[in-house]
Amino acid sequence: MPVSVCLSANLDESFAWGRHIARAAAALGRRAAFVASGSVSHKLVRGPEQWPGAAEQELDHRLARLLADGDYDKAWAWLPDYAEAAEPEMGGRHLAMMLGALIETGRRFEATVHAYGPSSGSGNYVISMTC
Repeated sequence: MPVSVCLSANLDESFAWGRHIARAAAALGRRAAFVASGSVSHKLVRGPEQWPGAAEQELDHRLARLLADGDYDKAWAWLPDYAEAAEPEMGGRHLAMMLGALIETGRRFEATVHAYGPSSGSGNYVISMTC
């Protein structure tokens, strides 16, 4: 079921949506896939090969480490500060929804960081998480 992240929702509302999605999947008793799609740092500049600044890259890497280490509560607590500093796409609402779903399950997922790359000044991770 596609869910669009709405700019009129804040991080807390997006987090709550993620929790509701996880609860619905659990109530159905089915396996579910949750895809959070959007860039991490998102300070756009011209040129698809342009990397984010060094400070934004470090923020992106910190977020990826928290996810890979299963520190979802820490990532959620840090998300407002991260969103202000790195300016992720849609203000980080896709990340808030993903963290809501992860935290609601009460599980720690096995994370694989596949890649990190640029696109016009934005940072983009490909991370898969399974349990």
